[in-house]
Amino acid sequence: MEILQKTIERKGLEYYSTHLELINPFLPVRLTPMEIRVLGAFMSLEGPIAERDRFDSRLRKEVRVELGLSAGGLGNYLKALKDKKAIQEDVVGDLFIQTFLFPEKEKQFYQFKLINK
Repeated sequence: MEILQKTIERKGLEYYSTHLELINPFLPVRLTPMEIRVLGAFMSLEGPIAERDRFDSRLRKEVRVELGLSAGGLGNYLKALKDKKAIQEDVVGDLFIQTFLFPEKEKQFYQFKLINK
């Protein structure tokens, strides 16, 4: 059997968005393309603020500007992501992204098997 392979190189938001697009069919509830972009933007954030609180108001503004969203639009996408359980609230009410959604930092491998029965 021939194994089909493809290497895709992406950086930052595009790396995380591509990852989410690849795993989306396996999620319990599929994400829309814009939900993928919003979640990918928050996943790609780096620095001390992002390590402490990825959904800090300063970072939310950064994501809004990058994606061209209004505050209300971003709020609607975050609510949809909470409803789909991609992001959740901890005991003190801070939002966090489900850990199983994060790819490895440098590179992520995927394996699919298709069987014809």
